[in-house]
Amino acid sequence: MSFDSIWNYVNSATTASSVTNAVGYITLGNDGQIKFGGSYTSDLNSIQQNAINSGGFSKIFAGGYGMYAAQKENGSLVIFGYTTNNSSDELPVINKLLNSVVTDVRFNYGAGAAQS
Repeated sequence: MSFDSIWNYVNSATTASSVTNAVGYITLGNDGQIKFGGSYTSDLNSIQQNAINSGGFSKIFAGGYGMYAAQKENGSLVIFGYTTNNSSDELPVINKLLNSVVTDVRFNYGAGAAQS
């Protein structure tokens, strides 16, 4: 049995543009910086904020219900949004993805997955 159909709520871009999910957006600039807005984008923890402020992004993702990710040129990934921000349970996952080379990102309605 294949579960691919439940992991298809992802929009992505590798050029300067914006992608959206059900409640927000993320934009990749030509300079490798990202901007974002909408639900679940205002309460980032310091690890997420520091990674975002450092720039160097080459790909953006939005999916599910308020989930976002941005991949740096080195393959690492910063995640934020629904159920991720300011959750001490998610800090190990956030740190692991910031120190990994991620090859695939998927979302379903209420969760995300990253393959490294």
